[in-house]
Amino acid sequence: MTPFSLAKQLKHITPSGMQPCDTIGSHLCERLLAEGNDIICIDNYFTGHKSNIRHLLSHPNFEVIRHDIVYPYMAEIEEIYNLACPASPIYYQHDPIKTTQTSVIGSINMLGMAKYNRAKILQASTSEVYGDPLIHPQREDYWGHVNPLGIRSCYDEGKRCAESLFMSYYREHGIPVKIIRIFNTYGPKMDINDGRVVSNFIVQALRGDNITIYGDGGQSRSFQYIDDLIEGMVSTAREMSAELGKLDGCSEEEANAVSTMVGLGALKYFILKVDPKKTMLFDPRESIDFNGNTGPFIQYTHARIRSVLRKAAEAGIDFGGAATADYLREEIDLVKSLTEYPSVVKSAGENFAPSVVGAYVYELAKQFNGYYHDHSILKEENAGVRTMRLQLAQQVARVIKEGMKLLGIDVPERM
Repeated sequence: MTPFSLAKQLKHITPSGMQPCDTIGSHLCERLLAEGNDIICIDNYFTGHKSNIRHLLSHPNFEVIRHDIVYPYMAEIEEIYNLACPASPIYYQHDPIKTTQTSVIGSINMLGMAKYNRAKILQASTSEVYGDPLIHPQREDYWGHVNPLGIRSCYDEGKRCAESLFMSYYREHGIPVKIIRIFNTYGPKMDINDGRVVSNFIVQALRGDNITIYGDGGQSRSFQYIDDLIEGMVSTAREMSAELGKLDGCSEEEANAVSTMVGLGALKYFILKVDPKKTMLFDPRESIDFNGNTGPFIQYTHARIRSVLRKAAEAGIDFGGAATADYLREEIDLVKSLTEYPSVVKSAGENFAPSVVGAYVYELAKQFNGYYHDHSILKEENAGVRTMRLQLAQQVARVIKEGMKLLGIDVPERM
């Protein structure tokens, strides 16, 4: 099934419709319900079976909706697991156009809902994004060996496009996303007609049929049991919760101070970023938002960097000295952006246009978030590179703080 799960005291939404997801989705719903979450499960039942979730239908925190996510859907949720798209060749080649639509249009609809709700979203991608790989096993930094014209491309390229969409929504709107690439998963509730190696082996053995041997015996495959996958999916989603839960451990007074700072920051930034000739309508739901061109998004970026710097200090990492490291293109671009700050301030003053500073600080925050998503700082093993990245992050935080101060907006150390 293709679930999409709204939860928790979280509301989770889980879209289904991919072949492993009739299996994976039902197991995920069971796990999230066991944690006390409220779940909305969406499935069009193309590859899923209602029998997989029949035992959950009477649960007070579980709701199932028959729907195809290529059509828009909206609900108030906090966390999304997007598992939709048939994964077995038998099913995804049945209607290749629809398969691509599910990955692409379905992802756009799910990301739109995540943006509206400021929700976390996890994309269930696939090992097939590597195509017919020339490297074994595949590392995450391997770009693959793909055929966009082949019979499998409706599935493979759809999933690659979905990953691209998730990263674009992260970079452009600050949506908290996670992408996992699922390899060969097996376990209870698999479709007897799935058509892939593990299910075929088990079905043939149970029926007493001859066992099919695939390939010449020289190939390798990575298999994982369904429980291990579910554990990985939930822990990956929880990483986002930990990253966003910056007020954990704050006193009530500290939390109230941050809330006031964010509320005022949203209003001030909204007023200063818009054209004064236009009619202004301040909508707190849109402006007190940690995604997109808002004051809280910039404030959150500053708090995020300060959190990294605190963790470095707690770990005893000294990044005060000179750093010797080769700069990546993204790092060079960040340095260039930092050097533009004085001229931006000068231009804003000459033209009496504080919105120039606001636009600059927003672009800097967006640029850093995209960089930080792709490149580790604290976990970087090369000490010189780690020092350089910590110093770069520190400078970004300094410029964000100074730029926002010019606009009369404070930035928190944590949030």
